Amino acid sequence: MFLEPDVPVLFTAKQVGSILNISRTQFYELMKKGEIESVQIGHARRVTQNQLMHYIKKLEDHTD
Repeated sequence: MFLEPDVPVLFTAKQVGSILNISRTQFYELMKKGEIESVQIGHARRVTQNQLMHYIKKLEDHTD
């Protein structure tokens, strides 16, 4: 596992939405479809750096 320095290890739905320029609702839809993986901590859903980078990589690969 590789972690980017000075970047949060876990992201909230709002943070992921901001990074991807989508709404929280769109994030939850992508997560529900299994397109973005996440982890559950108590009642909260979070996305790790690696999960977010994996999703972005899939987007890049899809455009090739």
